[in-house]
Amino acid sequence: MKLTKVKEVVDTIDNEQANKYLNLGWTIINTFVTIDGESDEANQTLHYVLAWAQDEEEPKYPTSKYEMESE
Repeated sequence: MKLTKVKEVVDTIDNEQANKYLNLGWTIINTFVTIDGESDEANQTLHYVLAWAQDEEEPKYPTSKYEMESE
């Protein structure tokens, strides 16, 4: 996929949400881990970065875009 064709990018930490995006035609373009806390008490969070790059279509969302932003 050419990144110049990307119309929208989303970041989610929910693997089920990421799968819903994939089922709608989104593509994972990156993953990364954030670490909160120190050593023994650190929490790691995996992020999925997905892109919509369909030429003729507007992005499809698993739920309302506004509902997702408030979660």
